[in-house]
Amino acid sequence: MGSSVLLAQDKNFYFVFLNTNPDREQLSKPQVDSIQNLHMNNIGRLAKEEKLWAAGPLEGGGGIYIFNAVDQEQTAGWVNTDPAVQANRFNVEIFPYRPMVGSVCRVGEEYEMTTYSMARYEPYYNKENVRAAEKLLFQHQEHMAKLRQTGKVVAEGEFGSKDGRLLVYNDEGLKDLIAKDPAVGAGFMQVTYKKLWIARGSFCEE
Repeated sequence: MGSSVLLAQDKNFYFVFLNTNPDREQLSKPQVDSIQNLHMNNIGRLAKEEKLWAAGPLEGGGGIYIFNAVDQEQTAGWVNTDPAVQANRFNVEIFPYRPMVGSVCRVGEEYEMTTYSMARYEPYYNKENVRAAEKLLFQHQEHMAKLRQTGKVVAEGEFGSKDGRLLVYNDEGLKDLIAKDPAVGAGFMQVTYKKLWIARGSFCEE
């Protein structure tokens, strides 16, 4: 299937994690299916309105959104139109997103889904590592440069100095190299791995 892509230029992106709410109400299958259909319809509406630039489900439940928005407040307003969010099916996290490798592109109505591996880095400060934080951050940045040189990184972006970053890659073998990051080994950077299903071209990859 072919695809048309609209490139990002001077956009403000906000990355949303839809984390499955472990305390969500237990519903019948028809109820869950109904919410899911409304959820998907809302995704389609937000995409057509050029608010939502990328979205995809995650392995084990939940998913991601990437919005082009003025600010976090506007993003939250759009996220809250999601019937699944309204039904308390997800715990929502919203972060400003600055692409460093790749970017965010809107795909056309015809697209092909693909699967990538995703690593979410979250810094963890405590009294044991705070003195070494500057050195560990420097080593982390050096290690990220090594990951880029493998040619296996599809996308990389920062959420902010205290909120970590995202890495999307196309070779599961990269996980072994990620684990060799000194900041990860020291427990300063905690990494969560997921599989992401998303439209090919969402990160402006060919």
